[in-house]
Amino acid sequence: MIYSQLKSIIKKVIIAILYHTSCLWSDKLFIRLMFRMKMDKRLDLNNPKTFSEKLQWLKLYNRKPEYTIMVDKVKAKEYVASVLSEEFIIPTFGVWSNPDEIDFE
Repeated sequence: MIYSQLKSIIKKVIIAILYHTSCLWSDKLFIRLMFRMKMDKRLDLNNPKTFSEKLQWLKLYNRKPEYTIMVDKVKAKEYVASVLSEEFIIPTFGVWSNPDEIDFE
């Protein structure tokens, strides 16, 4: 019981250290280390079989510039409007960079 709790705490500490030092690692090494810590098994990027392995492979090797647009709500709306039409866009109430700027009334 105590061993499993200690192992869990150590694992959480190592994951936190990895996150805070992520800029020191290559993307591939960071993903391999995190996968190992979270899944308790090695990551096979040469022949990914599981869904999790395939997601990690996509993170490393399927980098398209339009993905950065798709994760930004404002830019995604602009992109869809340019490709399809404005009629497919849900109206935006506002865009703020600071929560203090929002008028809730």
